[in-house]
Amino acid sequence: MSAKGLVWAMRHSAWCKNAGELAALMAVANFVKEDLTGCWASQRLLAEKARVTDRTMRTHLRALAERSVIVPGDSALVAHLPADNRPDVWSLNRELPVAPGTGKDFRPLKAATAGKFCSDRPEKSSDDPVMVDPGSAGGDGHGPSTGSRGRGRRGKAASSKDPLVRKIAAADLRRVMERIPGPLAARLDDEFAHGLPAAVNGAVAKVLVEEQRTVEQLVARVERRWVQWSYEDDAVALSGPGLDRPLGVLLALLGPSSCWGNNPRCEDGTDVDTGAACPRCEEARADKAAERHPPDPTLDGYSVAFERPVGGEPSPYVECLGAGCGMKMLPTPDGLCRECREDERV
Repeated sequence: MSAKGLVWAMRHSAWCKNAGELAALMAVANFVKEDLTGCWASQRLLAEKARVTDRTMRTHLRALAERSVIVPGDSALVAHLPADNRPDVWSLNRELPVAPGTGKDFRPLKAATAGKFCSDRPEKSSDDPVMVDPGSAGGDGHGPSTGSRGRGRRGKAASSKDPLVRKIAAADLRRVMERIPGPLAARLDDEFAHGLPAAVNGAVAKVLVEEQRTVEQLVARVERRWVQWSYEDDAVALSGPGLDRPLGVLLALLGPSSCWGNNPRCEDGTDVDTGAACPRCEEARADKAAERHPPDPTLDGYSVAFERPVGGEPSPYVECLGAGCGMKMLPTPDGLCRECREDERV
């Protein structure tokens, strides 16, 4: 722990726009050296110290770097690590005034925007916010509409270019998002503060349009898989990774139903129209089992009868000679077991 770094971070807290950025700055300051340079802690470790997700930590670090609160440090400190697993090196900007606007000639350093910032996962176009945010799963169920100032923060809700998404009603999309399990919705809200990626809208649209499922059937799929696939147990487990990748969990819950017999009305092994087991799945499983274990024509449907080994030693056990006993035992002088011998004495 760097006492000087923590003191510096508290004195310059006015440069942080919110509590999350201050927590990120304190996490970096905790690992710098006495000269306020050389923090090479991994992004995951910094996120654990700040009690935020990796993605949130990446966002805060980028914001602090753009304002030159933290600047790229000496990369030689991580030269001993594998090239594909080297964390970013950060230093606190010792030339930074205590608060914005208090320095005479201070300007953000261009070097702060020249390096790579937390590039463990490159940004993709699919990360753009869409109209439904995960907070609606535990809130009022309304996403930002056109012209709103919701989580899109662009004056209007972001829309998807997927033609399938345009075929479904926004109300249906909201109804699905409202039924996301609570623990998963909380993790998504923490990791995707500005809205879910467009891939979520696409996954919902494929189920409603291509698979021709109703909203109720899709919600039932999510709730069933949440329990049967042990995501519910992972969410409340005191050990293990838990819901380490909430977006992947959500896409798995929304994913297409797999039928062994390519039955479009099969819902994870159950016919959605009749509620009975999918006949095509049963036939396909029987065919695959026959391929793995073909029947032996010499058995004629029966198992092989037991045959005593040829030339084997005789069994050392004999039957008790008591009336109606016949218990297997080692030979005795009178040919009786202990119970039969006691009965005769009585």
